[in-house]
Amino acid sequence: MSKYFVFASDARSYLELVNVVIELKNQNKEYFFLYNKNSVTLSPHTELDKFNYDTNITEKSDLVKIPNLGFDLHFKPDVVLMTRENWHPEKDLIVHFKMIGSLVCCLENSNWFYNHIKTRLEILSRMSFPTNLIDKHFEHCQWSLDTKKLSGWYNFKSEIVGTPKFDNIFQDIDVDYVIDKYNLNVNKKHVLVFGSPEHDLRPNLLSEVNYMKNNLNKDFEILYRPHPMEYQKFKEDFYPNFCIEGVKVINADIDVKPITYFSDFHISNFQGVTYHTLINSKKLVIPKDNFGVKNEMNIDIFKEKEFPFWANIFKVSSWEEFKKLVDMELLEQFINRYDTWWNDVSSKVDSYDRDLKWSLNTKPSEHSGELLKYFDDFNDQNASFRLIEKIEKMTDV
Repeated sequence: MSKYFVFASDARSYLELVNVVIELKNQNKEYFFLYNKNSVTLSPHTELDKFNYDTNITEKSDLVKIPNLGFDLHFKPDVVLMTRENWHPEKDLIVHFKMIGSLVCCLENSNWFYNHIKTRLEILSRMSFPTNLIDKHFEHCQWSLDTKKLSGWYNFKSEIVGTPKFDNIFQDIDVDYVIDKYNLNVNKKHVLVFGSPEHDLRPNLLSEVNYMKNNLNKDFEILYRPHPMEYQKFKEDFYPNFCIEGVKVINADIDVKPITYFSDFHISNFQGVTYHTLINSKKLVIPKDNFGVKNEMNIDIFKEKEFPFWANIFKVSSWEEFKKLVDMELLEQFINRYDTWWNDVSSKVDSYDRDLKWSLNTKPSEHSGELLKYFDDFNDQNASFRLIEKIEKMTDV
């Protein structure tokens, strides 16, 4: 029987992987789950005391040394499963697990709705050492995989299994807990705004949050759920208090499920967390320009704001060299694919406008549920089962 080592370096990764571990346990498969539930990414090599573990492996063999893990394992993992593979500490661990012969697998933790310049660069980065050592990647849906392939992704390294994070989407929804934690008024309607870490998009979003705070009547409460990266990029906006007075910040990953279930309106660009909105049949309101997302395909804007960062990563010295790396001919294909996707999305959700007419009723758009296809090809809460089944076939067990 294969032995699994599952690793999560932060709360987001934990939520992505924990349902797979539960399924391993239900199938009586041997596993060791090392995880950190803090929203800040940590390395076990330097902060092992902040990690927890869960295992059902009792039989011990010779010690297996994995540099950067922070301790020796009492077994050799046949399978290693992780996510966020293009960041540390995961990148460090990939090499060492491959050196002892483990099958290293990665669960996709991003939603690839459309392509832009940074997705092209992200794909190229993921295909470089050491992440190119990963044996198998598990994807959410065909649309997402095709989006990655258009940016240059492999034709042979991915399997579509759905999204394990949502296997328990309808379980353990503790609404009373978030009501008490955030002191919410149950007699009011609640507008939940999902944040963005993108420098180009975020000012527009916060401007609208401030506008709603000043123009919706007293029957509404506004809630803001930051993207986890916002705490690192815009720390001054949250400490000691949120930059928009009177708006309550939903500050924990584990609160996302109950707060989306509780809230009446969800305002967001179309992103991963939107799945909660659609699967719970909540009213999704998206600005007509998707908060300016299409600017991410504008090469001139990119040169001004992003070029130095990415040039350093890819060690290119000139703008012309960088444009060759991006492959300018791909941009036209990116724009066409985005337009196809956005025309479909925008026709099936409510549009945000400052006249606030969207706030007059909580009924979602009739066809919004059809957009679930962009998140998961199955939507049957069985992704973890499929993922393990794929791995077992690979290991011939």
